[in-house]
Amino acid sequence: MSDYSEEEGHTQAPTLTQGNAYMRRREREVASIVRIALSAESRRTTMKRDEVAKKLGVSNNSMLGYTILKASDRMKEVFGYEIKEIPPKESYKLKELSTFPKTNAYVVVNTKSDPNNSIEAFAKWENTHLVGVLHTILAIIMGNGGAISDVQLYIHMKKLGLDQTAKMPGEEKMLLEGFIGQLTRQAYLEKKKSSIGNQDSEYSWGARALLEIGEENIGHFIIDIMNKSRRDSRLSQEAVNELNKKVLDDLQRGVGHEWNS
Repeated sequence: MSDYSEEEGHTQAPTLTQGNAYMRRREREVASIVRIALSAESRRTTMKRDEVAKKLGVSNNSMLGYTILKASDRMKEVFGYEIKEIPPKESYKLKELSTFPKTNAYVVVNTKSDPNNSIEAFAKWENTHLVGVLHTILAIIMGNGGAISDVQLYIHMKKLGLDQTAKMPGEEKMLLEGFIGQLTRQAYLEKKKSSIGNQDSEYSWGARALLEIGEENIGHFIIDIMNKSRRDSRLSQEAVNELNKKVLDDLQRGVGHEWNS
């Protein structure tokens, strides 16, 4: 319904009462989107634009986009998180995430400083041990050039002490295989028919991993592990920095672009 009315050929501005009602309606819509986004995040699912429009009874796409932005601002102010549109599948191949086409699906992303090396940032994970496993899986995929067969991924994880049917740290029932399936459903990983040899399927980074964690952070996660496990303490800091730079350069060449996230 229009906020303006026409009478005898003249356009009348909305009254103060109408304006207040309009603002209250916008506030209710913002609050509703915040609730919908938090509900989706609690299940690690995406918030779909068409589902939001249906729940709010909104048909104006531009106004809905504005309301989602306002809801994101509200979440950033109150919780330190914001609503971001997720990129499409195979976005790990993109040189820049800012250029991806519209997907009309959103996730809640942490915006706190240094989000990927702080337990506080992962308070939404009930078991923070799983964060380390997730980072390790992403690091393995990155070190393999951005994609890895399911067989090779499980071989690497077994070398680290996690067999395909091993229980996850801190979990009573969840096995590694189930955890990887969960990460795929939650868009931290993408799974597709393999183009690597004769393997059945392969894994790559999912859209949520790119937005929420980022390639550069996993690159430095790899460097941190290497530095802590390096046995030759006689290396100068300059030599260590040079080695670290070479590793990061090699990782970026492997995935085919500079860090896109």
